[in-house]
Amino acid sequence: MNTNELDRRRALLSLTGGLLLAAGVQAQPTTLQVIVGFPPGGPNDIAARAIQQRLAAVLGVNVVIENKAGASGELAARLVAKGPADGSTMLLGSGGALAISPLINAALPYDPAKELLAVHSVAVSPQIVLVGANSPYKSVAELVEAARRSPGRISYASAGGSSPTRLAAALIAHRAKVEMLHVPYRGGSPALVDLIAGQVDFYIGGAASAMPLVKQGRLRALAVTGSERTSIAPGIPTVAETPGLEGFNVPIWYGVFVQARTPPEIVTRLADATAKVTADKAVAASLEAQGLQALVLREQAFAKLVAEERETWNRLITEAKLKLSE
Repeated sequence: MNTNELDRRRALLSLTGGLLLAAGVQAQPTTLQVIVGFPPGGPNDIAARAIQQRLAAVLGVNVVIENKAGASGELAARLVAKGPADGSTMLLGSGGALAISPLINAALPYDPAKELLAVHSVAVSPQIVLVGANSPYKSVAELVEAARRSPGRISYASAGGSSPTRLAAALIAHRAKVEMLHVPYRGGSPALVDLIAGQVDFYIGGAASAMPLVKQGRLRALAVTGSERTSIAPGIPTVAETPGLEGFNVPIWYGVFVQARTPPEIVTRLADATAKVTADKAVAASLEAQGLQALVLREQAFAKLVAEERETWNRLITEAKLKLSE
């Protein structure tokens, strides 16, 4: 192609773009950037990469995963909340940065309820109540009864004072009206190490990291925290089956969000595409193989799930007078 022809095509493209803008038509981005607030290999990253190729095919654009780890997902959430509202950027987020952080950080540099819009869920993972392989406890009911006999003696590990792992265990104690000892760790891995060694009585962790250790015989799974039993952890009862804990339901969800000012037609297009992807059997199989289950909830239903979780934790923090820094 000679220089004159190249210049002519550039001019034509420029003119076409100008006419589209003048007519109020927004050109579709050719690349969709999906921001993940955690390093590669974790459940947020797994969820994003499970939908990446299929989402690209459905939308007809390049889908690029960007890992922006930091502050328990808050850095990524802020980037999207303050970013473009043109459908070129999505957040693959979960409850920590979107449902818990707003309750404990008055200086949070973004407001997820006002600056981020729920587009569609992607996956859900039950948390699992775990004890060491040599633990005397065979059920959540036995843990609760031991705590009732000796207040403050039964200890539970967490991945941090404000983590979902801590809040789920605190909710069990609060609902059962017993006193348990919280032992915070800097992440789930060191918590699991001490649980295996018998240094703490129990820990509530994600299925993706917990089930391999259960299958190896290093841990025992007592219950899942979702409302129903799951094929990810076959044969394991729910916490809700424990007397006094009926209705207990605190799984970890993962889903996509955009900047709140994104035009409705773009949100609908992204929601339609994500719905099609999460309903794909191959995608569901890929997620399940890695400890997650596909979850198909559109904009309003997904937004309701996020709001309900925020309310659950807000009520727990208020009623139990939790100090999440401890």
